Amino acid sequence: MARGDLTDEEWSLIEPHLPLGERGPIPDLRQQFNAVMWRFRTGSPWRDATAIVQAVLVLQLIDEDRYSG
Repeated sequence: MARGDLTDEEWSLIEPHLPLGERGPIPDLRQQFNAVMWRFRTGSPWRDATAIVQAVLVLQLIDEDRYSG
């Protein structure tokens, strides 16, 4: 968990109020929520967050590939 991310207790209060996707829970919704909160906390424009989000997505794809065989 990065500095500023929601704790498990905070997430348990927020998660029940978030919508489901068309096919069930949205994957990585907590991470997406933390990214939105980071943006508001820092006041950084979205274009600055793009590089961070892309790096995280690449790392996730590498992990998924590694574990899927």
